[in-house]
Amino acid sequence: MAITATALSQDRVTLYKDCDYRGDRHPLYEGEYHDYELGIGNDKLSSIQIPYGFSVTVYTENGFRGASQTFTSNVDCLPADLNDKVSSVKVTKTSGGKYKGNGYTPNNSHPNMVTVYRDGNFRGASQFLSAGYHNDNGLGVGNDQISSIKIPAGWEVTVYTNSNYSGSSKTYTSDVSNLYEFNDKISSILISKASNHPSYKDEAKRSKEDNFNKTKNTVNAVTVYRDSNYRGISRELGYGYHNDNALGVGNDQISSIRIPRGYSVTVYTNSDFKGKSRTFTSDVSQLDWEFNDQISSILVSKLK
Repeated sequence: MAITATALSQDRVTLYKDCDYRGDRHPLYEGEYHDYELGIGNDKLSSIQIPYGFSVTVYTENGFRGASQTFTSNVDCLPADLNDKVSSVKVTKTSGGKYKGNGYTPNNSHPNMVTVYRDGNFRGASQFLSAGYHNDNGLGVGNDQISSIKIPAGWEVTVYTNSNYSGSSKTYTSDVSNLYEFNDKISSILISKASNHPSYKDEAKRSKEDNFNKTKNTVNAVTVYRDSNYRGISRELGYGYHNDNALGVGNDQISSIRIPRGYSVTVYTNSDFKGKSRTFTSDVSQLDWEFNDQISSILVSKLK
């Protein structure tokens, strides 16, 4: 029954009032929608489920005006500049595909996305996932339900048995027709560029002026460090929200942060993005006494 529901949802996107695909929800088919047509209310949108072959452009003003951003895969929590600020939406089909009895099968693979499948040998309900972090509710085919993965050349996929990128893990760099020890046990996924792929090397060369080419995937992520001056245990954090258990170096353990050009980092002293906060737009070699070893949640955003 769950597979049927997933397959049916592939012809529309779903808007949610709360992050992590919770709260009131409303389906939208291909088309343009004004504030009164969103189904969950104006300035209420927080997360979106987007099947393969669709893109969603959100706008902060009615009539498709104001700040906007386009998404082509699931959004478990909109960035701060869009969360609860969307007043109009465009839903567009970007590529073809066809339904089969055991789920959705794209006509062509996408060069920059992986596809996760509920069944082995790339069958059953499926979901496209773009580069970045995907937690349990954002996997598209269900928590503990993935059995096979299609991985485009030049990308790598790290799977975790627990939510928030913890538990047993394994990294794959090519298609996996049967996950064996991780079959139906995956609760979170990290997708990133493979460091040995030519496209990654080109990116690293272009970003050399920012001094981030020594760290994999730095053009798309900030790096937090347990010690000052960018030393000690480190973890890359992609665009979006990162709560205490997902910070990678431990709760209340961050002392310095590398921030690529074009990104901002807002740090919070409490979990769930509460408590004292401060926003940084460039490297921080030593957090001051108010935030050193006191950070429990982080929002990574793109600057306009």
